[in-house]
Parts: sequence; structure tokens; C-alpha cells
Amino acid sequence: MQGFINRLVYFTGFLGPAITVPQVLEIWINKNTQGISLIMWMGYLLVAVTWLLYGIVNKQKPLIYIYIAWIVIDTTILVGLTIL
Repeated sequence: MQGFINRLVYFTGFLGPAITVPQVLEIWINKNTQGISLIMWMGYLLVAVTWLLYGIVNKQKPLIYIYIAWIVIDTTILVGLTIL
């Protein structure tokens, strides 16, 4: 059972960033930033960095991998919002 839960955590952890990719594409390909909050995505980035630090300090690989993925997504959206 523990192995199943561990795989489920990795799967769902990467599902979140993966389902956000259409938002990234909307910003970068269609150049559409209408209705996307810079402050909200800055908040998401702050949360992701905090959880990443927690994962590093506590040697929690799932948290480290998942929040690195979120930081990449959040940063990509923030950069798109600021330069487009």
C-alpha cells in the first residue's frame, strides 16, 4: 500500500504543474495575459519556494521534485506576464 501511495504522490504532484502548461502556452504563444494576476502568481511562487526549502531541509524527495516543477511553471508565467 505504501508503494502505491508513494507513486500516487509523485503522479498527482506532477499533475498540478502539467495541467498548468496550457496557461503557460496561452501567455507565451498567444501573448494573452488578460485576466491573469501577477500578484497571485507571485504568491504561488513564494509558496513553492517555501515548500521546496521545507522539502530540502527534511530530505523529502517528493516535495523537492514537485516544488521544483512548480517553481519552473510559476517563473515561466511571471516572466511572461512581465515582458509581454
